[in-house]
Amino acid sequence: MKSIKILLILMVFMIIVSNVFAEEIIYSFDKDFPPFTFVKNGQTVGFEIDLAKAILEDSNYELKLKPGQWAEVQKNLNKGKIQITSGMAQTEERKELYNFVSIPNSRLQVRIFVKSDSRIKSFSHLENKYIGTQKGSWYADVVKDHGHEKIKLYETEKSALLALSRGEVYAFVGAAKTAYYNMRKNDIKDIVSVGTPLELKQIYFAIEKDRTDILEAFNQGFRNIRNNREYSKIYKKWFVEPVSDEQIEQLISRARKVSRFAYAPYSDFSVGAALLTKKGNIYAGCNVENAVYNLTTPALKTAILKAISSGESEFVAAVNLLPNGKLAPPAAAERQLIYEFGSGTQIILYENGTYQKYLITELLPFAFDLY
Repeated sequence: MKSIKILLILMVFMIIVSNVFAEEIIYSFDKDFPPFTFVKNGQTVGFEIDLAKAILEDSNYELKLKPGQWAEVQKNLNKGKIQITSGMAQTEERKELYNFVSIPNSRLQVRIFVKSDSRIKSFSHLENKYIGTQKGSWYADVVKDHGHEKIKLYETEKSALLALSRGEVYAFVGAAKTAYYNMRKNDIKDIVSVGTPLELKQIYFAIEKDRTDILEAFNQGFRNIRNNREYSKIYKKWFVEPVSDEQIEQLISRARKVSRFAYAPYSDFSVGAALLTKKGNIYAGCNVENAVYNLTTPALKTAILKAISSGESEFVAAVNLLPNGKLAPPAAAERQLIYEFGSGTQIILYENGTYQKYLITELLPFAFDLY
């Protein structure tokens, strides 16, 4: 009994000591990169802030949050004045300067935004016209890689977007999620995205080059929160839109109606699917079979292609309805197809008397990325 008491005292002592001697490390980030990292009502918030805290929760490191201007943040990381930053895309030059955590935080779409009344429909229409983007960002390199040199640099993505709204530049190039967030928060309604994404890239936590101990802690902590689904909870908080039972019923109704048009003479298995986009529209599709098997198109793929060809590539939720009326998860190939257009899409299933919503990344945890 006495030995147990001694052991408990030692355990408490070790916890106190580890907390007292936790090393403070500086995590600096772009102060205007919503919803990833930003300052709101005097508080530092964002997806990557929550992520960093969760990753290091059980470590011997204590984060000191330091918002800053993105170009300056990168310089400070290179000089060793800070130890961590986030929201960074990997380039060959950056890999020479910093260490990157092995697991990406999320995927970034770099898109072109123009005035809604503009005649510009693609990047090729921007020849000899000024494009606005963020100073110190990787987006400027993307623009140059496409053979464009007329660039105006602004301190933040928001200021570059507002410059477009004021007519100072013909287009803005930047992160799609950040642009949409800024447009909502600043009530900007005269700007739209055009063309296909200029670039798709994963973004990461970057660590001071000499701090391999912090890198190891981040790699282990990230694996932990992926395994215990804490990552999914944080992702849902910042990126996943709620889907009501009424919207789910609408999806099911549309899928049921369109399943009547399925062309399934070989399997006699008629499937319907429906897809809800961020604009609030629903696209439905049925399976279309073919005597040449690999030409057969599944129902959900049909719905996705209809949405894309209508100019919508941001999805909120999807249902896949079998002939017996059961909601089924999409096949593996369809999961990969959905993932291509966003890891926040929710797949609706019916389990234990209630609707359940699964992120596509929960159904396909190791999706294929070509970058």
